[in-house]
Amino acid sequence: MPRRWECIRQRFRWALLVALLASGPVSSGAEIAPAGSSHPAVTVLNDPRDVVVTRDGAYAYVANFGADKLSVIDRGKNEKIADIPVGDGPISLEIASDNSFLSVTHFFSGDVWFLDPQTDAVISKVSVGSSPIVTALTPDDTKLYVGNLMGRDVSVVDTKTYQAMKTFPLGDYPHGIAISADGSLLYVSVREKGAILVINATTGELLKTIETGGFPRALALSPDGKHLFAVDYDSGKLLSVDTNTLAVVREITVGSHPIAVKVSPDGKKVYVVNRGSNSLGAVEIDSAQYSEIPVGPGPTEVAVAPGADAILVAVGGSNHIQMIPASMNVAVSEPEMSEVRPPVAPAPQMKDLASAKPVEEPSPILDDSIRDREAARAPKEAQEPAATDTKVAQPQPERAENESPETTPVAKAASSETGMSILPGTVTGTEKETSPASSEQPPEAGPMIEPSTSVIPSSADDVTSSETSRTPGAQIARLVSPLEGKAKAAGAKVGEMPLGSVNTLFVNEDTHEICALDTQTNKIAARVQLKDRPEGVAVDPAGKYLYVTIRYDNSLFVIDATAGEITARVPVGMYPRAVAVHPGGREVYVANDEGSSISVVSMPEAEVVATIAVGDGPIALVLSPDGNRLYCLNRYSGTISIIDTPTKQVATRATGRSPVAAALSRDGSTLYIADSIDDTISALGIDSDIISSADVGDRPEALAISPDGKQLYCVNFLSETLSVIDAPTLSVIREVPLGRGPSGVVVSPDGKRIYVANRFEGTISVLSAESLETLATIEVGGGPTKMTAVTASEGHVLQ
Repeated sequence: MPRRWECIRQRFRWALLVALLASGPVSSGAEIAPAGSSHPAVTVLNDPRDVVVTRDGAYAYVANFGADKLSVIDRGKNEKIADIPVGDGPISLEIASDNSFLSVTHFFSGDVWFLDPQTDAVISKVSVGSSPIVTALTPDDTKLYVGNLMGRDVSVVDTKTYQAMKTFPLGDYPHGIAISADGSLLYVSVREKGAILVINATTGELLKTIETGGFPRALALSPDGKHLFAVDYDSGKLLSVDTNTLAVVREITVGSHPIAVKVSPDGKKVYVVNRGSNSLGAVEIDSAQYSEIPVGPGPTEVAVAPGADAILVAVGGSNHIQMIPASMNVAVSEPEMSEVRPPVAPAPQMKDLASAKPVEEPSPILDDSIRDREAARAPKEAQEPAATDTKVAQPQPERAENESPETTPVAKAASSETGMSILPGTVTGTEKETSPASSEQPPEAGPMIEPSTSVIPSSADDVTSSETSRTPGAQIARLVSPLEGKAKAAGAKVGEMPLGSVNTLFVNEDTHEICALDTQTNKIAARVQLKDRPEGVAVDPAGKYLYVTIRYDNSLFVIDATAGEITARVPVGMYPRAVAVHPGGREVYVANDEGSSISVVSMPEAEVVATIAVGDGPIALVLSPDGNRLYCLNRYSGTISIIDTPTKQVATRATGRSPVAAALSRDGSTLYIADSIDDTISALGIDSDIISSADVGDRPEALAISPDGKQLYCVNFLSETLSVIDAPTLSVIREVPLGRGPSGVVVSPDGKRIYVANRFEGTISVLSAESLETLATIEVGGGPTKMTAVTASEGHVLQ
């Protein structure tokens, strides 16, 4: 009997979000639709990023980026029947036309695994470039093209010999890839140029650059090969390229921040996944009529089943695969399209890609699990709403373009007269691995606090078919340990970490560690080993406890650093990231990325006592020196939420397009904010608008301030530089070259040394603050990211 049919088939229903906030167990049985959709769904593992269907339509494979596993769905039963361990960060899938192989591309381990869909056994593993993110398979299944994000190139893999044949340099960051029907042309969308590159698929020569502007992401070809479709993440449009003239001939407005695109087998419809509006859109190609249906939070990818009987949508925010009939009933809108350019004759440019010079413009890349997985959303389309009197937290509606934001001062918003209601609600964790969803409700999470009615705009921003049989398969080797649940985490030994007077803490994401660096010897002094990938860390004021957010477990770990054991696991919101500790030590604040909220955890009880609604995509937290104000950066809505910590009331201010990091002046009067799309550092008066801004490198990632408050240090992820900024004048003094993928920065307590975590080199660079020369490079491995300086008497949030 096939292994598939030996699997346990019982699964539990996915409850609606409202049901999760209410009491009562979750019933077992057939899957139902999650919140935001009325269609059946199948629960998979953490952060599904891609989905493909076997050519006979019998099974679907799902790449779970956060769980390092594939889920297998029996489409006849709409049921998950297996989870298969694979490599580190599965992100892209392709399946051969005869079902002879399935390719699984891994972002973190930089390789492609080929699996036999009959047995799910590994056939071969092929190393490709740095941070592979997108793939395209030739129509004859003989070559796999792999776009490597940080390598800024394309690897060509021979699928018959399982060998990497060659590499085509791009000089830019690939985000979408497609291959022509005859296999002769390769299309690659790139961010910096805002263009689609047309490349000779054999030689790698650049034939033409199709300028699209904005942020072109996914690509898809029509079945007849006459049209190439691209989605522009920035403008919310579907672009149609005539493959004969190699020109954009039509633009159609779709949803907010489209991220994926597929064409129906008959070529009559184009399906678009809208990340910003949490929807699936459908465009009738002939009429350009657009329709849309909600699918749930954080959709990432779409697949069209053979025969077009169903559309499968991966929903990362709820860890589901939506099963939507191809004849979906949707809201239809009047087409908004334009014939943007007259067709022109193709004019191939035989230019070697290696000599191409990238254009300097903002380049957000993956959100969220390298440095974060989705490019930030523009504020014009995702502003925060006014508070309402509803009984539960509602999805945040978009502000109409002609609606003016209110301009209530911060002081008034923080008063008790904001009309903000305190509402009941709970926060749940997400089940992990292959175990069925728990029927137990999480502990009471305290009141839900809605944001105040004020949105304060900055003066610097307008805010405007062969049959597949299932035979027994072998166990598959792993590159890294799988993500594991934490139901029994309390009491687990994770390693002692006595915090010295001059230690620097940093997160090693790939090896699932929190490490302490002795800054006197420049050696690793201690390691805390976790089963899951840590995201953020903070230390309590007494230097006894570490607080660690586990993004894919939806939890906060409380770790006794001296004893080296987990003392509590606290379920918080969805995708917890940043964490901060009140100077008094009684409260810990956790920013929940997908939940757009802050969980307030009371210590030492280790219980969530309140949940505060903030902007979209909270990613960084900064506390005032007295602990009375908490600043939360919301990267998707381009805002900052200012929370009065005693009353838990909130005021909101516009800050830019994608704020990702912040540092507070020593006197607490000025907040410095790094924006990853604008590529700027802004100075924001805590009770006024933006004072000034300075241009820095490409995609600023982390920010630190010197102990005397005179200098700012900003690491820029894509340009791989350190911007040194004079804080009083906000002028850039110098740009210093760094290692690959700088992701964290901290200044030693005496201000003499700067420490930078180089994510893709597995190193920490030690620089002299005076000369800015590199004093040492420390091999630490494991993908170091966020950093903080810690003393025994003072806890700090990661910078």
